[in-house]
Amino acid sequence: MAGICFPLDLTKYDAKALGAWLCTRTRGVFSADTDFKITAAGGMTITVDAGIAWMMKEQFWGTVVCEPNLQSFVLDVADGTLNRFDAVCLRIDKYTNDYETIIKSGGLSNSPEIPMPIQDDPYFEEIIVGAVLIEAGTMTVTQDKVFDTRLDETRCGVMRDGVTGIPTQGLHDSWNAWFTSIKEIVDDAINAAYDAADAANSNDLVVHNADPTAHPDIRLQIAYLEGMNSYLSARIALLEATISSGGNAFVADLIGLTNVNIDDGTWIIGALSAQG
Repeated sequence: MAGICFPLDLTKYDAKALGAWLCTRTRGVFSADTDFKITAAGGMTITVDAGIAWMMKEQFWGTVVCEPNLQSFVLDVADGTLNRFDAVCLRIDKYTNDYETIIKSGGLSNSPEIPMPIQDDPYFEEIIVGAVLIEAGTMTVTQDKVFDTRLDETRCGVMRDGVTGIPTQGLHDSWNAWFTSIKEIVDDAINAAYDAADAANSNDLVVHNADPTAHPDIRLQIAYLEGMNSYLSARIALLEATISSGGNAFVADLIGLTNVNIDDGTWIIGALSAQG
């Protein structure tokens, strides 16, 4: 295409000129707090909030997608034996010269992965703002199966206009690593509690019912699990508050399990800070 200098006085321009003006903005949503947030809405229905995002039609042609409406989608029924991810995808169709929000299903697998977006393609341009894990036999989508990918720069990211920006990919990866480690702790605790219960014979259970202190190992696991809920709630609240305030230099504080004490089922969190 011919060179573009925009804007010049008394000069006619087409959409490519405005696209060139927008092309320095990276792909992604304007805000990971509100734009295109996914919510489970009962049954197999999800809703996607209104939002604004930037995408690339061509190398030097940026576009902005503005969706003012709350959108609702009913996901396909689950497979009987295998799992899949259904991704919420913003797509520009370069052939029809239009955009739409679609549900992009991934492959069936015991361990499925969230689909990747189509980008730098002659026909389509996509970003994926989130995905829902549809486990085998699922009848209802719950919020814990909704995965937010808006900070994942390989699928979406947060738009920035310039060379530098918040390292959302590092934040996204660190959060996933921290969450996986917490899940492993919870799983180990649950398994240990079940193993302790299975190891007790019927006579032990009678003794335990008469004297709850007879099996301190079981009581410790129960106290451990009861404290987990309040602990995770505090950590998630800290994450949400820090993201809302625009902080980006807090990964070490947030991910590190620093100064955590357990006493009779109470999780005491200390030395947690988030300086943006």
